[in-house]
Amino acid sequence: MIIYQCMLNGRQHRDLFALLNDDTVSQGVRDVLILTLLPALHPPVARVKKGKGFWRPTIVESMNGFIRHMKTLSDLQPEIDRRIEQMNQLKQRVQTYIIIVGPELMSIQNLYVIIDNTIYYMESILKAVNICFKICHALHARYPVKSEQIWLLLQKCIYNMKTT
Repeated sequence: MIIYQCMLNGRQHRDLFALLNDDTVSQGVRDVLILTLLPALHPPVARVKKGKGFWRPTIVESMNGFIRHMKTLSDLQPEIDRRIEQMNQLKQRVQTYIIIVGPELMSIQNLYVIIDNTIYYMESILKAVNICFKICHALHARYPVKSEQIWLLLQKCIYNMKTT
């Protein structure tokens, strides 16, 4: 655990990681914390052509591209619209992604899987990740560019699947 903690950049990431050692944290919250921190431990490598140059997502963009945390339910639709606009600017399709809603990561109230502009309520973060993964494969869709490295990590290490 110490090795991973040293790999984390930024105090906020280290503070979230420290919560994993708190015995009062529920397993559901631990799952959210672990999955939220994955992009900080496995930074993005994807590059997308943007104009004459390239755009590479930051760790924070990758975290938000994998699991987006919103504080209130009223932020949900504006976030979906913002993501669609951002992907249109990059000439990319909006892929399946996860939004969690709650005042903080320790008190998530709702979890959603978003496909284009359709919102599906999920019971747990693990179910949301599982559904997103299966949807990508069932539809032969690409992983979201912001979090592609995380989906590939899950594909290889959790689902034991190889692609060519």
